[in-house]
Amino acid sequence: MSLLAAIAAHVVRPLSNKGTWSTARSASIIALCLAASGCLHAPAHYPGAGGNNVDPADYLTTACPDFSGRYEGIGALQDGDGTAKQMNRLMSFVRVFPYANRQHAVEVGGAVDHRRPRTAEVAWSGRTARVTLAFEQGEPVQYEATLEDPHRFVCTGSDGMIIWGGASNDGRSEFGPNSTDQSVTIYLDPNNGDLIVEETMQVHMSLRIARIPTGTAQYFSIHRFKRLRK
Repeated sequence: MSLLAAIAAHVVRPLSNKGTWSTARSASIIALCLAASGCLHAPAHYPGAGGNNVDPADYLTTACPDFSGRYEGIGALQDGDGTAKQMNRLMSFVRVFPYANRQHAVEVGGAVDHRRPRTAEVAWSGRTARVTLAFEQGEPVQYEATLEDPHRFVCTGSDGMIIWGGASNDGRSEFGPNSTDQSVTIYLDPNNGDLIVEETMQVHMSLRIARIPTGTAQYFSIHRFKRLRK
């Protein structure tokens, strides 16, 4: 049984017919969790989260990389955690750039209609990517991805990268509330111009009782979209 499951089993077990809990038992559970390795949450990992993370205020006027070019429509996993290696080995170009809102994502997804893009052509201007996806069959799909807000989308220079991300506190598991943070980094391989997408996500888990932290699950993936020469 895992540490988390053992603690949860202790917490939910009543000590009498009335279902009362022992104060000493609760205290011992808290002490066990705080003493156990990995119980504390890992630091947040996204721009503006403090610590070693990028501060958007330092890059408000910094130029962005120019992603103009033609790429393969499907990116291959270069590295990742066990979940990525099993379930996320390929990535469609429709996931590279952010959408303005959920409705925009639904519209593009509906136009793509589960097809695999053969190629993706990007026309980059300022902080806007105009993307054209071509398929083996059917009409191409065109859309714009705008990254205008420098407080949200951090450009680190013309030879650098674009980073964005954020946090959410609305998750929940059978043991208690979860919070998550995630970040996306895109940049060009300086050797061949391939487009690289790095994604990270952290799930910070807690018990229901006193919101005791029980650790952080970390996920990451790196996909490569090869540049095509005309």
